[in-house]
Amino acid sequence: MRRGGELKNSRRTNNLFKLQLVLGIAWIFHTAAQIALDYLKEILDTLDPTNPDPLLEKRLVDTSRDFERYVQEGLQKDASQ
Repeated sequence: MRRGGELKNSRRTNNLFKLQLVLGIAWIFHTAAQIALDYLKEILDTLDPTNPDPLLEKRLVDTSRDFERYVQEGLQKDASQ
């Protein structure tokens, strides 16, 4: 996986959170979760099951946690509106 893609996804997510702070809208979490899902797909497409890369596995776990957090925060934000 290229590092440029990782940086691009990180910048997108940071920009979305800045927008969320300004607007306070739950759909931002949906978009952040969608970006995390796209990133998970990229990781899974490059992961070699016969010889897994420990760093790639860590990114997979971290991105999965991010996705879960985005969904949970979005659901909480949506319920409070």
